[in-house]
Amino acid sequence: MKNRFSLVFTVVADLVLIAAAFVLGFFVRGEFSLAQAQDYMSSLLLGVPLIMAIFFVAFSFFKVYRILWQYAKYFDFIKLIAVSFVSFFLFAVIHYFFVCPENPVSSGHMFPRSAYIIGYMFVIFFLLAVRTAVYLVEKRPTYRPSPEEKTAVDGNIMIIGAGKAASLLISDISNNPYIDRSLLKCLIDDNPAKKGSYIDGVIVHGGRDTIPEAVKKYDIKNIIFAIVSCSPEVRAELLSICSKTGCSVRTMPGVSNIINGMVGLSDIRDVKIEDLLGRTPISIDIKRTKTMVCGKVVMVTGGGGSIGSELCRQ
Repeated sequence: MKNRFSLVFTVVADLVLIAAAFVLGFFVRGEFSLAQAQDYMSSLLLGVPLIMAIFFVAFSFFKVYRILWQYAKYFDFIKLIAVSFVSFFLFAVIHYFFVCPENPVSSGHMFPRSAYIIGYMFVIFFLLAVRTAVYLVEKRPTYRPSPEEKTAVDGNIMIIGAGKAASLLISDISNNPYIDRSLLKCLIDDNPAKKGSYIDGVIVHGGRDTIPEAVKKYDIKNIIFAIVSCSPEVRAELLSICSKTGCSVRTMPGVSNIINGMVGLSDIRDVKIEDLLGRTPISIDIKRTKTMVCGKVVMVTGGGGSIGSELCRQ
């Protein structure tokens, strides 16, 4: 019942705003001249129900009213603009050539065409303003804990990487009511073009050589490794630099999670020994190896060394 009422309210509000935009566009074009409004009164009165009908049919057909604007992405806003353009263009053609009566006061000229352009601009402004407001209001956390409750992360945060993973992580931290957004201090990225730039308000301090400097400057306590596409060698080198700072170092999941947009605070884990290898870990098929050597005399070269002696022991 609540969803149906919300849908009806949205439809009615849209149609009222669209009609108002059309009328307002005409008045702006005519510099709010009441005399000109009287000359075109019949055209205005005929245009209001026509534009409302066309937009209602178009928005219903293209499922604009099925979009959940609190979760909207840029594609949804582009769709709204495109459908609005097609609808208004169709309205302008029908209204100008088939609906508007000729106006003898203006020497037989039809409805001012520039009023359509101005009206379309007002339509886009009104529709985007309402939906942006819904998006921002719904995005606000429903619960805001006190500063004493924000204990999910203790200390300032540095993120290694300034790409897609870092952007998703920053967004998740910003929407998490239990983490103080101000703890995000800086990003590290080796791309010199990114130095000094910002991602969602967080500055890219510099490359890997500036990590120790940034730790001291921003009093960093937590480092999150958010590069998922680098080689194992680069990963090991960066994690080695981070571990020498004395900060708590954590890392992100694999690239498949980034592609699916499934990265968040819950995906962060502590650094493992495998992360520091500098290569892909080698897994041994124990069962197959056992059948190969079981009951046989095996010679181990270099058995006196650390690797050979451990191999003999196992």
